[in-house]
Amino acid sequence: GAAMSVDRVYLFQNDFSNPAQPCTHQRFEWNSGNAYPQLNNPLLQYLPLKAYESYSSLLASGQHVSAIVNEINDPQHKALLHSQYILSVLFVPVIVKGSFWGFICFYNCTKEAEWSSVQLSVLRSYTSTLANAIENKIAETEQTEWKTRYELVASASGQVLYDYDIQTGNILWGGNIEEVLGYSPVEMGDINRWSELIHPDDRIRSTDALTYSEAHMLPYDQVYRFLAKNGQYL
Repeated sequence: GAAMSVDRVYLFQNDFSNPAQPCTHQRFEWNSGNAYPQLNNPLLQYLPLKAYESYSSLLASGQHVSAIVNEINDPQHKALLHSQYILSVLFVPVIVKGSFWGFICFYNCTKEAEWSSVQLSVLRSYTSTLANAIENKIAETEQTEWKTRYELVASASGQVLYDYDIQTGNILWGGNIEEVLGYSPVEMGDINRWSELIHPDDRIRSTDALTYSEAHMLPYDQVYRFLAKNGQYL
């Protein structure tokens, strides 16, 4: 906000939980101190995207939108901006995983302003970085949720569960691994360690089947004997 010489910066997050009435919510605000804070303004929550379709459609396609408020033709949008004492605006979309996640708003309340191509280029780079951070956070949350589900299932059924990351060869071990096999998750290690602990008579068949499943994106469903820490095969 300071670098852009604006008075407010908002971050809006879209909500598509109701496909018939998609809306957007203000989540964060930066304020220069020269304008009234609006973070708790109820008018900036549950804003219907369809009511501002001329803007939201452009943002959804990855384009930025800028305007001098007095030159805006849409009376509803102009009235909303005037209620916040805004003179000029810039909206930059945040695209996460190819979807319209939300947008950043830059508002001038003390002067009418237009933004240069250099500023727009920097902002697009910034929002791309922000989108990557959001995508990583979503992936992290999903992984945590899946691990929690696996742990609950494993605890109830007495099973050993593991997620194999094909890209890295890492394995996320869970369930009753110590009770069933005697190893800690650290001792189990990665895909190479998994292969070593398979019974020699089952190893080639099991690893070949995994290679085939990876290559053809098919489910992996095998029965094999596995070496427990006490020396017995299960």
